[in-house]
Amino acid sequence: LKQDKEQAEQQIKDLKQDKEQLEQQLKDIMQLKEQSEQKLHLMKQKHKENTDQEILDIKQRHAFELYGREQQFHQISKELLDLRQQKEQAELKLKLLDLKQFSK
Repeated sequence: LKQDKEQAEQQIKDLKQDKEQLEQQLKDIMQLKEQSEQKLHLMKQKHKENTDQEILDIKQRHAFELYGREQQFHQISKELLDLRQQKEQAELKLKLLDLKQFSK
């Protein structure tokens, strides 16, 4: 029972660490997304003299970049949600173990 409790506590610690890493990745992706948006804005300003087709190509390329980053953002958000659920399950397991130990 004590070993189960220690394992559950370690699992919670690991999940917290995973959550922090995912949150940092999420921040990094948001930063990259923001940079891409800024880059797109600067490219629009810088290339006003370009033909309509060239501008369209640039927009399309950056739109693909943003789409990819948004997909990463959604994936990490999903992973964060999964980690939160795992953490809650581990905490419930820990409470159950405490209750079992208490009732003995």
